Amino acid sequence: MPKPTTIDEYIDAAAPDAQPLLRQLRQTLKEAVPDAKECIKWSEPAFTLDRILYMFTARKNYVSFAPTLSVISHFADTLDGIEYTRCTVKFAYDRPLPEQLVNDMAVQRLCDVLERDAQWM
Repeated sequence: MPKPTTIDEYIDAAAPDAQPLLRQLRQTLKEAVPDAKECIKWSEPAFTLDRILYMFTARKNYVSFAPTLSVISHFADTLDGIEYTRCTVKFAYDRPLPEQLVNDMAVQRLCDVLERDAQWM
């Protein structure tokens, strides 16, 4: 199977169980940072704004959302009951997506990027 070149292709090629959650996560991320551009990086969906803001991908039993280590650290206290690692948050297929949390994490990532850029100007 060819590598996906768009997020639509990526979602269409994902397991049927993953597709609804992937679509919901994508929509939530688009609404959180409307100016971000969608693309594929390293064969996975990503949103960029002059740099990668965050990525997401389908796994066997969950969708992985990767906003960055600093964002996950910032929200660690609010991730009760959600599995996560240093760099990713894992949303199980059989549980509702915490849309407000995802939105807040996406906005925090944007704030981190804008703050970092302002320091370099």
